[in-house]
Amino acid sequence: MGHFFEYEHADPWATDFVDVESINQQASDALVQRIEAVRKAAPAGPAHLRSSATLILGPPGSGKTHLFARLRKKCGRRAAFVLVRPEIGVLPTPRQILAHVVDALERHAIDGGEDRQIDVVVGALLSALDGSDRWPNVAIADMRGASDRQARLDTVLDRLTSWYDDLAPSFVERLLQVPFVPRNERRALLQYLSGRELDERQLKLLGLSRGMADEDVMPAIRTLGVVAAFGAPVLLLFDQLENLVSEDAEAIHAHARLFCELFDPPVRGFVLVQMALDAEWNERIRPRLSEAERSRLESTKLPLHLPSPEQREALMRAWYERFDPELDVGPFPWPFLAKSWQSWVSRPGVTPRMLMIEVREQVHERVHGENVEGVRTVGDVPHGAPPPDAGAATDQRLAMQWQEHLTHSRAALAEAEKEQAMLDAWRIVSGARAYLELRGAVVTSSPRTPDQIHVKSGDTSRTLVVLQHANGVALASALKKCATLASKQRTRALREARFELKPSWKASVSARDGFLAHPGASWHGLDGDTCAHFLAIPLFLASARSKDLTDSAGAPLPQETAEAWLRRTMAEGRADEILGTLLGEQPLQTNTTTPAAAIGLPLAPLPESTAQIPVAAAGPPSVILSALRRLHLTSFERLVREVRATDSTITHGQVLAALQNSTEVTWLGRSIVCAAEVAS
Repeated sequence: MGHFFEYEHADPWATDFVDVESINQQASDALVQRIEAVRKAAPAGPAHLRSSATLILGPPGSGKTHLFARLRKKCGRRAAFVLVRPEIGVLPTPRQILAHVVDALERHAIDGGEDRQIDVVVGALLSALDGSDRWPNVAIADMRGASDRQARLDTVLDRLTSWYDDLAPSFVERLLQVPFVPRNERRALLQYLSGRELDERQLKLLGLSRGMADEDVMPAIRTLGVVAAFGAPVLLLFDQLENLVSEDAEAIHAHARLFCELFDPPVRGFVLVQMALDAEWNERIRPRLSEAERSRLESTKLPLHLPSPEQREALMRAWYERFDPELDVGPFPWPFLAKSWQSWVSRPGVTPRMLMIEVREQVHERVHGENVEGVRTVGDVPHGAPPPDAGAATDQRLAMQWQEHLTHSRAALAEAEKEQAMLDAWRIVSGARAYLELRGAVVTSSPRTPDQIHVKSGDTSRTLVVLQHANGVALASALKKCATLASKQRTRALREARFELKPSWKASVSARDGFLAHPGASWHGLDGDTCAHFLAIPLFLASARSKDLTDSAGAPLPQETAEAWLRRTMAEGRADEILGTLLGEQPLQTNTTTPAAAIGLPLAPLPESTAQIPVAAAGPPSVILSALRRLHLTSFERLVREVRATDSTITHGQVLAALQNSTEVTWLGRSIVCAAEVAS
């Protein structure tokens, strides 16, 4: 059918997607112009280069994430893109922003080649300063082969820092080295440039005694903005700002302070963009801002709109052109009947996601032989009628979307393990805090100690300290502080289990023994599955608040519904085990559940309507079921593609028959399948 129908939520990092340029063209054109203005201003000197700020507001489903993906595709290597979303329960800081920027710059460039965005930034700077106007990758290749490379890089450094005299020379020097050093040294450089703590080996490799100090973080951000401005300006997008809303407005003011620091001189060269739901901004964020904050955060405001009837038709025609050639496609507007298509074209409030889901469902009904003359139309649902996903169906939709978040989190954790990288402490703090609050605990924290949270659950009260330190000296110092804390109150230290203390860290081992000597002290290593949950829970809650969790028609589910579902879910599955991990009250057991089992809800049986579909004989079950086990949870269409990549003779009907005849398969709705061993 087209792989883009499998993903109901836009991927900001996608490179292959359907785009109707007229939809929200005003916003995308304005931001492209901002990027080009920065590129032109950088060579003119500090007096001409500024940061810009744009606030983009729109209703749910108006395409904020899609806009980011479009800009990446339109600009290619002429800009570097960074996406920042608020961490629930954690205040934003300059060090977090620096980490986000450097992480984004280490992504592959838009054309999918070997170069990363950070290579493009350096290559564009080299090209701009030597006046050659070469492609960034050509400038990098030329410098890699130069016998006098270091001398030439020194010349670039001297020229840039004499021109922009408020930059950090040591930061520029290390940034310029990134494309030209071996893999292990590159990792160390990126760790330093991101403001993260370096281990002993990395410090020795870079000739440093410590990582970046707090007072050096803003100069580093300022330097990055100027360096990138010469060829690939940084577009820094703050998305889902509705997640800043809280009773005390502390996160709103922290964001406003940070944003103003990035907008006001001497910071230059950033294309700053904020995105939020229009109602949330106007009703719950804007009233909390001071006049000075509003003047900066609302420097330029642009609206996003839902697609017009003409744009919906253009979007449908673009999808129509990309249907799988194997489908028996009728004339446009297939798969719709003329009457139902007109209902969708004329209905107010239709989002691209709602239309895409309906297209997918109608294709399914057409392909598998159901009576499409009876297909529902928009007008079939009476005004004020209960939503089609009431009760168990809503639970299934939320279970599926939770599984998507958990799968993404597992993938992120696997990538971190591959790179031997620790999770940032603030991510664990955010996940632990969100989980504990779901379970009814009272959680408080202080900006002065961001790695600590104080928890009161029933009669249990303690402080949790996350110790994600990369070297033994820093960890020993933190453990000594934990010992002081444990002498006054019950204290539990948490650290990823895969980063156990090294035998050579004698000071750390001794400090841990001193900490654990206190009666109220305890230590726990977080297993990978718990860490994956801590990553997924805040993402799921943020999606709920941003109205990105939807029913089967693509309409947003109420935040309260999603949170209540997750609260129920967290009361099952691994919930007590994770609670014991955090509070140290219960013995822990090795988790052997497979990913979907962590959902904690029964999954739906094969739908009756699907079970009655007459299909061809089943294809080779070993090929089909092994593909499903590998994917765990997937759309039926993607499973067909995976199977046919192994055996092109297998048809859609044979795949469906094999699924029907197997006891190892569970369906979510009409289009999503999972391996029953995953759900058992």
